[in-house]
Amino acid sequence: MSEERIFSARGIPKWSVLSDDFRRRFWKKVIIRGADDCWTWIGHRDREDYGRVMIFAKPYPAHRISFFLYHNGKMNENKLICHDCDNKWCVNPNHLWEGTSKEHGFDHANKNKNRQV
Repeated sequence: MSEERIFSARGIPKWSVLSDDFRRRFWKKVIIRGADDCWTWIGHRDREDYGRVMIFAKPYPAHRISFFLYHNGKMNENKLICHDCDNKWCVNPNHLWEGTSKEHGFDHANKNKNRQV
């Protein structure tokens, strides 16, 4: 299968190429807890300490793939996948949301402003 058929224009893998085996292997690298708890990625992490998963020899943020899998491939490729919990290792789809860079910055600034010292 050619790379053009595997990936969309923005480099996100097409839903149809992610096998059931891939999905099983992905979730085996996650400590799943309650729906409101963080689900910890225990696989590879990148230099910035975010979970990282390889798909056809290309690295992707684990939280982005979690969102992608949970929403059956429905994801706006032009948006970031942001954490409500601010836990870089969390891949719980209930903690993840699509947002623009501006929305992400606003969310981050509000959380830091309201953070107890």
